[in-house]
Parts: sequence; structure tokens; C-alpha cells
Amino acid sequence: MSDEGFDKLLTVMLDVKETVDLLVKKVDKLEQKVDKLEQGQKETHQKLDKLEDHIDLLASKQWKSEKDIYTIKKTMGLF
Repeated sequence: MSDEGFDKLLTVMLDVKETVDLLVKKVDKLEQKVDKLEQGQKETHQKLDKLEDHIDLLASKQWKSEKDIYTIKKTMGLF
């Protein structure tokens, strides 16, 4: 192979390396974005679990209050 052939091959290889380096940087950025999204998803699930617990507690209190009101009305003869 002539020097000209080696120069062309070297140029192509450098272009390929440059492209690969660029792709690696893009993949790294995507990985960072995915990590942030996963963290946000985890935080959202934690908040939803906490809200669900609060809703369950409120529903339980509501049920107890209604039961107490019913008992008081029954005792007072309002039914």
C-alpha cells in the first residue's frame, strides 16, 4: 500500500474515532438524563405512597366519625 493509501486509511480511521467519541458523549448525556428520570420516578412513587397512606387514614377517620354520629343519633332517638 502506498503512502497515499495509508494517509487515506488514517484519515478514515480518525473520522471513525471522532464519530465514536461523539457517540460516547451523547450516550453519557443520555445515561445522565435517564438517571435523573429514574430518580424523579422513585421520588414520585414515594410521594404517591405517602398520599395513599394519608387518604386511607382520612377515610378511616371519616368512617369512624360517621359511625359515632349514627350511634349518637340512635341513642338520642333521632332514628
